[in-house]
Amino acid sequence: MEHRYKMQSLFSSLTDARRRPVIPTQVIFTAVFLMAVARLGSLHALEQDRRNPFWRRRLNSPLPSADTFGRVFAFLDHDPLRACLHAFYDRLKRNKALKGAFLVLDGHETTASYLRCCPACSERQMADGRIQYYHRLVLAILVGGS
Repeated sequence: MEHRYKMQSLFSSLTDARRRPVIPTQVIFTAVFLMAVARLGSLHALEQDRRNPFWRRRLNSPLPSADTFGRVFAFLDHDPLRACLHAFYDRLKRNKALKGAFLVLDGHETTASYLRCCPACSERQMADGRIQYYHRLVLAILVGGS
């Protein structure tokens, strides 16, 4: 899979805003990718498998904790991630791995509040004149295929 899709080179372009990262962002994303391929259900399930020598061999590093994954995701730079996903999708298409597949998009709004906001919040004016702060996200899932 590495030979065909060059996952490590894609992951090496990912960055985050941590000031002095001890664990490279590439290690985090390699672990999460392998977690998805192995169909582990969560970061906590991944953390429970921490002592398995597979992770040290594959990542050339100890497996980080679930909290570390969360911190890295919180500081992740979005544009390199979008470029990485787009390049991976293009390679899947070029290799005809998406034959018969289609993309499902699902949008959600989370954590709506009238009192609290952060720099990443979206805001809207409600009918009663108050400002509501919220976050939104879009999930993309490839369905079907050969």
